[in-house]
Amino acid sequence: MKKIAIFGGTGNTGLCAVDAALKKGLVVRALARDPAKFPVEVQSKVEIVQGDVLNYDDVKKTVEGVDAAVIVLGTRNDVKPTTMMSEGTKNILNALKEAGVKPVSGCMSSEPSGNYEIKHGSSPGRAISKYDLGFFLVDCLDKPEHYHQMVGIAKPLQA
Repeated sequence: MKKIAIFGGTGNTGLCAVDAALKKGLVVRALARDPAKFPVEVQSKVEIVQGDVLNYDDVKKTVEGVDAAVIVLGTRNDVKPTTMMSEGTKNILNALKEAGVKPVSGCMSSEPSGNYEIKHGSSPGRAISKYDLGFFLVDCLDKPEHYHQMVGIAKPLQA
């Protein structure tokens, strides 16, 4: 795996996933409505496609030639009703399927700990830092033991 697409890369967890991917030596392409939301020091390191997840052509352009994808769409503090995440995710999954791109990780988020528990089939707890989550979303892309699994991830529960 050399190149990944990240959707939601300008958000809190998304920026952590972008950082984790860059630290792993991956080429990152990210779809963004407003490329200026990427920190200046990141803008030159990421292939930014200006567009919207609700526009299928923008999504297709973003997944072209990538090996995997991370989906971390969110609305930040905007709690008004929206179909952005459901319709956007549908567009992303359809474009990935059409392009034959596998694998994909997604998150539909506490302080960094570097210490977390992974459990398949259920959630191991309730809290995870955005940094740990961003790292895991990228790291699991080349870890077959996580493929086709619902994976719960959280800081270990304190006894």
